[in-house]
Amino acid sequence: MKHYRGFTLIELMVTIVIVAILLGIAVPEFSTFMKNNRIATAASELLADLALARSEAGKRGQNVTVCISSDGATCAGTDWMGGRLVFADGGTAGVVDSGDTIIRFSEAKNNGTTMTSENFANTGFVRYSASGTVTTGSTNKGSFKICDSRTGNFGRVITLTNTGRPLTQTSQPCP
Repeated sequence: MKHYRGFTLIELMVTIVIVAILLGIAVPEFSTFMKNNRIATAASELLADLALARSEAGKRGQNVTVCISSDGATCAGTDWMGGRLVFADGGTAGVVDSGDTIIRFSEAKNNGTTMTSENFANTGFVRYSASGTVTTGSTNKGSFKICDSRTGNFGRVITLTNTGRPLTQTSQPCP
């Protein structure tokens, strides 16, 4: 009598059912994990740009600006996720003049995450002085809100005070 090695049809069906149940539990959690990670990454990238601008302002002894930029050469746009530019701003505030030096360009991220700014005097840029303080006009403080398409406490808020130091808050409500 020959002995065949392998699975029976019943063993195969039981294995498929177990895998289907595990996938049914794991896939929604993985999706939430990915969305949370995208928000955390966007916040970290903004914090890196702000920290670079603040440190470069002190190092260079001049104003350094972080602005919205889709092309990496000019400050233009309304979407902070559409690209950002960090540059030494020796001329007109928030404008890349001929003598200004571009320090970093962060490319656009189109991953379903949104970033809005509130309470800054200038909505398209944040300017640091040589002392590391924020100098954006009459209101030297404001915040950035990072969300995605979900409704609930999934967002992050990064608040800048006039001292220039960013403070991060997690579990913020998103529309």
